[in-house]
Order: sequence, then structure tokens, then C-alpha cells
Amino acid sequence: TRDIKNERKDKNRYEAAVVKCQSTFRQQISSKRYRHVVASIVIIQSLARRWISFKEAQLRRIHLDMTASIEIQRAVRGFQARLAYNEYKSARMIQTRWRGHVARVNFQISVVSVKNIQSFTRCQINYRRYVKFRRGIILLQSVHRGSEERKDIQRKNVAAVVLQSWLRAVLEASFFNAHRAAAVILQRTVRGMITRSEIELQQFAASEIQLCWT
Repeated sequence: TRDIKNERKDKNRYEAAVVKCQSTFRQQISSKRYRHVVASIVIIQSLARRWISFKEAQLRRIHLDMTASIEIQRAVRGFQARLAYNEYKSARMIQTRWRGHVARVNFQISVVSVKNIQSFTRCQINYRRYVKFRRGIILLQSVHRGSEERKDIQRKNVAAVVLQSWLRAVLEASFFNAHRAAAVILQRTVRGMITRSEIELQQFAASEIQLCWT
């Protein structure tokens, strides 16, 4: 057991020594890398500063050039803008004059069109009124003519009835007179026959009485 423990202790010491060597080696490597990285960073910083200063100088030159070009462009643009504004004012004046002329012409055309439409509409309205008035007059005339014709028919009917009644009265009177004359003649004939028969009877009776008395 002691041997095992001693072996374990030795093994642990060996492992600790190995770890210590590895850490020392890694520390040296990392320190070298750090120094190398720092040196590289310093070089890169110096190069970057030089590049930045060079770019700043270029930018200042560019800024000056741009400022000058901007001033020149501003002057040119101002001149062009003034020319364009003057042209715009002239074109606007021409457009306003032309639009005014076109608007006046369109207004006159619209006035003439409106007058034509109004006259046409009034003609249509008056024609419709005339048609309605004419229909009303025709209707009144037809009603009046119908009433006059009905009155005429009624008068004709009354006259025909009066004439028929008078004719019937005349016919009935003539028929009555004829029957009356016939009745009178018949009565006269009958009475004559009766009187003659009575006379004959009286004569016969008288003769019979005479015969009887004789």
C-alpha cells in the first residue's frame, strides 16, 4: 500500500510538474504573441494614422475644390434659375393670355349652347303645353258635341214620341170614328129590322084582330 501511495504521489507530482511546464510554455508563447500583436497593432495604427492624415488632406483639398465648385455651380444655377424664371414668367403670361382667350371662347360657346338648349327646352315645353291644351280643347269639343248630340237625340226622341202619340191619337180617333160609324149603322140596321119586325107583327096582329072581329 505504501508503494501504491508513493507511486500515486509521484504521479501527482509528475502531473503537477507537467502542468507547470505547460503553463510556463503557454505563458511564454502567449507573451510572445502579445508582443508581436502589440507591435503589429502599433505598426497598423501608425499606418492608419498616416492614411487618415493623407485622406484628411485629400478631403480638405476635395472640400476646397467642392466649395469652389459649389460656389461656381451656385452662381451658374442662379443665373440659369433667373433665366428659367424669366422664361417661366413669359411662358406663364402667354399661358394666362391664351387660357383667358380659350376661356372666353369656351364661355361664349357655352352661352350659345345654353341659349340653344334653353330655346329647345322652351320649345319642347311649349309644344307639350300646346299638345295638352289641344287635347283639352278637343276633349271639351268632343264632350260638348256629345252633349249637343245627346240633346239633339233627346229632342228628336221627344219630337218622335210626340209625333207618334199624335199619330196614334189620330189613328185611334179615326179607328174609333170608323167603329162608331159602323156601330151606328149596325145599330140603325138592327133597330130598322126590329121596327120592321114589330110593324109586321103589329100588322099581322091587326089583321088577325080584324079577321076575328069580322
